[in-house]
Amino acid sequence: MSERYRFHTVSLSSGKQILRFRSTLQLSTASARASFRHLFMVVQVQSAAEHIIRVASATLQSLTVLLMSSFEVFYTRLLELRLPKLTALTVRFSDSASDPSISPRLQPAFPHLQSLEAAFAYVPSTHTRFLCDPCQSGIGSAALYRAHGNMLRVPRLDDGPHLLLSLIQPVPPHRA
Repeated sequence: MSERYRFHTVSLSSGKQILRFRSTLQLSTASARASFRHLFMVVQVQSAAEHIIRVASATLQSLTVLLMSSFEVFYTRLLELRLPKLTALTVRFSDSASDPSISPRLQPAFPHLQSLEAAFAYVPSTHTRFLCDPCQSGIGSAALYRAHGNMLRVPRLDDGPHLLLSLIQPVPPHRA
């Protein structure tokens, strides 16, 4: 396989795969490490996942991360990374002790970001704030929110990116 395409599209869906892939990545050539374009990860091993994203950061165009635990530190570190070519970011939280926030600082760290999707569980009695001020971050316009089922959407603009925040209400425990 040509080294320049070796890691073009990578999908890692278990902790075991992430650990093995980190080892493979450490032994790979610089040309192979520069081939990342699309990465999908189910994060169960935080440090290994963070290492993989850091290695891929210079060339990564789309990133989908499913966080299987309360990895708020990982999420914060992810948003602090410089991903200069990233155009699409999807983050799914399985649970969260607090509302995850999407910082207005995204624009400098992700200068080419066109699509941001964030989904997280929430407790209905908790005030869930919509954490991204689109006007400050350069993602759409605050006046364009519309409700759609359990989703809050900002429609895609012809001249700009879009934002999708999904609210996933936990299933209440079964009472006998």
